[in-house]
Amino acid sequence: MIKDRNNSKKGFVVIMVVLLLSVILIVGLGVFDIVLREILISNMGSESQKAFYAADSGAECVQYWQINGFFASGAPFAIKCNGRLINGEITSSPPFVNNPITSPIKINFTNGSCVEVRLTIEDPSLEFDTLIVARGYNIGCDDSSPKKVQRGVKITY
Repeated sequence: MIKDRNNSKKGFVVIMVVLLLSVILIVGLGVFDIVLREILISNMGSESQKAFYAADSGAECVQYWQINGFFASGAPFAIKCNGRLINGEITSSPPFVNNPITSPIKINFTNGSCVEVRLTIEDPSLEFDTLIVARGYNIGCDDSSPKKVQRGVKITY
């Protein structure tokens, strides 16, 4: 009879070890899942920031050239943004009312992000009623990846 009791105790220890290992495995998988989600959220925030900075940089560049009267010339233009020469041309004629006066300006950045900027001037003889809409992307403007993030900036003055 004593022999049987010892065998049943050995079986109990095996069950306890398996149960304890199962609990440790479940907790470990839970922690791994939380860490993985946090890494994905952090990466998404970084990509969103990259897209926003691209939009902001593009809007500021076009605003700089527009304030200096560069786009009101009624001729093809060549502006310098992010150390790169960008060529474009006027797509509508005076009085520019509710018409973008330039084709979309695309600027690619060295970190792989890009921006598309549209400039609308209600009346170039006035020094206000200007709208700049910039859409920044974390990856190339023409890329159709599901990981593409878009952020926009709108400037009016």
